[in-house]
Amino acid sequence: FGGVIFRRTSPQIRAEGGLWDASCKLYPHIKGATARESNLEWLFKVGNFSNRIKFSHLEYEKNVYDCQGAEIPFLGFDELTHFSESMFFYLLTRNRSTCGIRPYVRATCNPDPDSWLADFISWWIGDDGYPIMERDGKLRYFLRNGSEYISGDSFIEVYELAKHIIDEQIDKINGTC
Repeated sequence: FGGVIFRRTSPQIRAEGGLWDASCKLYPHIKGATARESNLEWLFKVGNFSNRIKFSHLEYEKNVYDCQGAEIPFLGFDELTHFSESMFFYLLTRNRSTCGIRPYVRATCNPDPDSWLADFISWWIGDDGYPIMERDGKLRYFLRNGSEYISGDSFIEVYELAKHIIDEQIDKINGTC
């Protein structure tokens, strides 16, 4: 198992009270944890397995290609608002796993109301700008079509809403379009 927690720049990771400092307060309490500060990573030895959490930067758009070919079961973003929509969605294509752990993503954010992120999480946010408590922790499914998000409570609901888009893509793959 491996994971990467991203921050926009490396100095933000190493800043006083930043990600690295926070990890140094938390991870030493886990049996088998070893810090590798020069690599900004923690190794966790569990039986015959080594697991890793790495802290990395994405300062420029082109930095996403540093992850090309990677399999990252856990993606973390510290302040997702600082990342572009294209960075986020490119990295989602790296969020996959053959280690037996279902891939997942976690992010912190305080989105500007005019940002891509505010649009992306708008279902959970009320008109007053605060979270809708009844939707806290509620899982949503979505399809991204250009800059449009089509979302629903289930895969089937999203398919019904976006059937024309999905079927067209399937036809293209099958060579019937």
